[in-house]
This record gives sequence, structure tokens and C-alpha cells, in this order.
Amino acid sequence: MPETKEEHPLAKLARPFVNVLFTAAPIVIELGQKAYKIWKKLPYNVVTFIFGAVLCFFGGCYPTTFAALQAAGHGGLTTLVKSLSDLSQEIIIIVEENKKDDKEDKDGDGVPDSKQVEGKEFIKRKIQLCLTKMDPEKVNNAIGALYTVWLSVLAVLKIKFARTVALALTIADFVKKPTDRYILPIMERVIPQDYQRWNPVLLGWLTKSIGMSIAWKIQEVISAFTSACVGGLIMSRALMHFMYKGKMNQEETNADEVASYVFAALGFYWQFTHAFDMPFPLNLFLWPMEVAEWYIRWAVTSDD
Repeated sequence: MPETKEEHPLAKLARPFVNVLFTAAPIVIELGQKAYKIWKKLPYNVVTFIFGAVLCFFGGCYPTTFAALQAAGHGGLTTLVKSLSDLSQEIIIIVEENKKDDKEDKDGDGVPDSKQVEGKEFIKRKIQLCLTKMDPEKVNNAIGALYTVWLSVLAVLKIKFARTVALALTIADFVKKPTDRYILPIMERVIPQDYQRWNPVLLGWLTKSIGMSIAWKIQEVISAFTSACVGGLIMSRALMHFMYKGKMNQEETNADEVASYVFAALGFYWQFTHAFDMPFPLNLFLWPMEVAEWYIRWAVTSDD
């Protein structure tokens, strides 16, 4: 009997992965568009108050993400929104074409052609669909614009968090000697002789990870305190402006300052009691922020 080539286990996941991707993409895009429209319709004081509250209570959870959004707002927010809008339109087109492709039956046997292929052939079919139906010029311009904005934002962040990076390297150098003394002998006994040359590299990664963890935790505390003060002041002024309909002279009263102290204290206390991390279940809904924060920290701290 002829041997049948066994399909790779990952190839079996191709169809459910593509189905989930094409199902989730339009939902995410629609929710994003609705949220953006609602945001644009909100009164200025409400928008300002919400922005201040986010900074006040969550500024230490995602310090680099908020700094990146702030930098993008100064140097490329319009370009960012337009590029994301163009990519969203292309994704919607691909989703609609995929629905048609899933119903296509060229051989007329009553079974859609896409259901008669598996694994690599299914992936190849969907990739070909994307390449033939999308507008390459539009996608290329959008991705290029996003990359340009990201480079400018990254340059600002590297300067803004230069002290954090320097502190991480200093801590790594500080812990290198005790790790060489106590951990390296253990690694030499555990790791086989053929792989001993990897010991210094692995130890370097370990010390840098320790340095980065401590430095970024310190930065979280600093960012939490700073953002709580700034966010508290923004909240208090927006609240006073809303209550007095802009008729109150801020120079004649210190009510906004007193309120800002209260908001700042509550904001920092909230972040401190939650270890400067997003509490459950908010972290489940904001996992993209977690991924973005991790990647931005890595990009800022990397040597490239």
C-alpha cells in the first residue's frame, strides 16, 4: 500500500485560525470605529476629564505606552489615524472576499472548494486571496506611514527613558559579579560540556533581565506618581470648568488645586495598592495594552 504523507499538526490548525481571524477582524474594526465616533462627539470637558482620569489612575501601569501615544499625538496622530483607517478598509474588503471564497464551488459537486483543501493548500489559497484582492499601493503607503511615525516616536521614547535604560545597565553590571561567583558554577555543573560556551551569554541575559525588571519597576513608581499629579490636575480643572461653565476665575480660587491633590492622592494610592499593574478583570480586556507595553519597553531598552 502506498504510504500517505502525514500532515503536520500545525497545518490542522490553519482552518480554525483563519476562520477566527476573519471573524474577529471586522468585529474589532467596527468596535474601534464606533468608539472613535463616540469619542469625537463627547464634549471637550468630558474628554479632558476622562483623559486625566486615565493618567491619574493608570499612568504607572503603561508608562511607555502612554508616552508613545503622547509623542504620536504631537508628531503624527493624523497620519496614524488615516493609516489605520486605510488598513481597516482593506481588511474589510478581504473579509468580504473571503466570504465569497468560502461559498465558491467551481466543480459543482455541492461542496465549497475551500472545504476540500487542508493544511498548506488552504493557507496558500487564503494568501493568494489576500494578495489578489487588496490594494498593494494603499497598503504599502499605510504601513510606510505607520513605520515612519513609529520611528519618530521611538526616538522620543529613547531620550525620555534614557535614565531608565542607564539604570538597567548599571544594575546589570552590579549583579554580574555575584552571579558569576554563585550561579556560574551551578550552570557549569548542570549544563553539558559541549554547551559550556553558552554560559556567559545566558548569564548576561539573566543579569540584563534582572536589571531591566528592577529599573522598569522603579520607573513605574515614578511614572505613577507623576501621572497621578498631572492627571489629578487635569481632572480638577475639567471638573471645575464643567461645574461653573467656564465662568470661574482659577486665579481667584484654589479649589482646583485642592481637588487635584485629592485626585492625585487617590490615583497614586489606587496604583500602589494594585502594585502598579492593571487589576482583574480589566487586564483581560486590555491585553493589547500589555503586549504593546512589553514590546515598547523592549524596543526602548534594546541596543538597536
